[in-house]
Amino acid sequence: MKVSSMTYEETFFTLIFDEIKIKRFLEYSKVLDIVEGFEDLGTFGRTSTIASSNVSYFLSSTSMKATTLSEIILEQINQLINCKLQVKAIICDQGPNNRSALTKLGFTKDKPWIDVNGNKIFSVYDVPHLIKNIRNNFLTSDLIFKNNRI
Repeated sequence: MKVSSMTYEETFFTLIFDEIKIKRFLEYSKVLDIVEGFEDLGTFGRTSTIASSNVSYFLSSTSMKATTLSEIILEQINQLINCKLQVKAIICDQGPNNRSALTKLGFTKDKPWIDVNGNKIFSVYDVPHLIKNIRNNFLTSDLIFKNNRI
């Protein structure tokens, strides 16, 4: 679907990011005449390290550094805005690199949004992960409520 044929509401967009572990694997591409499977961060470059995580369309060999992740997120937001899509929120889990990347982008507890080229974009944590983290905290913490241990 072309953006130009979308209704105003259809241009609203949420950028969701997460990391997954993938099997390390190298393969020669005859079409591209390159060996695929190395860490590839798009415009941020390729390395000789074999990739083991898939982040968006970017491949990294380990968890991505928060600085690089924040730069990629900002680049993705700008590309979506340039396509005339309206990024309203970004969603991720509460992993340490994600929290650090959000901080580097300017999100805070008191201001859970940033302005990118006049676009107000909110940060939202992934609700299923929030529920899982609450459950895990109840299981591993020594909580007391109304003089009773939970």
